[in-house]
Amino acid sequence: MRSVTLLISLLLLRFISQAQTAIQPILKIGYADQYYIYSNLPEYKVVNNEVEVSAAKYQSIITSRLQAKSSMEGVVKLNFLTLRMETFCNAELSGSTNIAHAELFARSIFNSKNLIINNLSLIGETLCKAEVNVSKQLTAKLFVESTLNNVGNAKSDITYPSMDQMVSTKSFAKNVDLYRFN
Repeated sequence: MRSVTLLISLLLLRFISQAQTAIQPILKIGYADQYYIYSNLPEYKVVNNEVEVSAAKYQSIITSRLQAKSSMEGVVKLNFLTLRMETFCNAELSGSTNIAHAELFARSIFNSKNLIINNLSLIGETLCKAEVNVSKQLTAKLFVESTLNNVGNAKSDITYPSMDQMVSTKSFAKNVDLYRFN
């Protein structure tokens, strides 16, 4: 009786193992390389090229505006940098940029001794401080005791215009009615 039970269990075990091998070819799992498929589509190539061109364009340009009591710090590698700092702002940048334009208003501090700039145009109004590293051309307008220190060897064109030529008074005159300001 034991031998019959053992024989039946062995036959049953063999039958189950054969059933698994018969099912196994049906359950194949495959993988597809989506990048390969997309890269061979002409539409994908066109769209991908447009995205790469746009990304390169916008990675090289930063326009930043800091408002009252704001600060900014970081490392950049750009073609163009435009920075506007209003009222007690602080910016500390390092890295490199080809062309930079900075406007500093009311006790703002622009520390970019570690930012290598080829060409910089700077406007500093009302007790602003700028420490820069400009290598080729530096153009600056400094109003009301603003200071500029260049650690680079750029050719400098620094002017100290009168107060009636200040940028902030012109923009405020256009946008704000000082007599009806609440």
